[in-house]
Amino acid sequence: MKSVKERVRQFNLHIKDKYYHLTFDKPASEVMISKIQGYYKTKIPISLRWFYREIGGITGNSNEFVMNIENIPYLLKKLNEPNKWFKCDSLGFVDYLRFLWGNDRPEFESFDPEKIAYLNENYRCFGHYRFSCGLTEANILYFDKAGKFGEVRYHEKEFENVWTEFLNDMLVASPASEDLEHMLIRILNKLETGAKNRDKLVLPDLD
Repeated sequence: MKSVKERVRQFNLHIKDKYYHLTFDKPASEVMISKIQGYYKTKIPISLRWFYREIGGITGNSNEFVMNIENIPYLLKKLNEPNKWFKCDSLGFVDYLRFLWGNDRPEFESFDPEKIAYLNENYRCFGHYRFSCGLTEANILYFDKAGKFGEVRYHEKEFENVWTEFLNDMLVASPASEDLEHMLIRILNKLETGAKNRDKLVLPDLD
């Protein structure tokens, strides 16, 4: 996991525009990790515990080519937020997705509550990244009960696609297959390439 810290440093060195730079948060204590463990409601993978203890979190200020692995104090604050529009109801997949969109994703309300409950119960989220579509899209990072990691791309204008591409299969068996370290480095490589070539990309109309 030390390679993740070094890869973030390289990312910032390679990207000249500081708008895209990523920062580390304060590492978490064992007490804080124990607190968030109760909200995950499943065993936190060893690699994610290490991440919290040694790195704390990774955040950025841009809306594209950015990774956000929220630190524990931030997650605890949002899990206990009194304002329903800013509250993260749980770290389950659907609840976390809704949270990223200000809890305003009514399209999920038309689906079988048992399916939503299954996704929340079996896939726990800990962060996300955004590539080139601004706030209309996010790749949500999760781990399953076996401690494997994966991601789901969600675009607010392509709701049916998230079911056909990801969620229907996730209701049958977990597609998660990565370890945390290699997944984060893979994503950082992707984000760096995007940020370097941003002027060459044909970005979608966000209106």
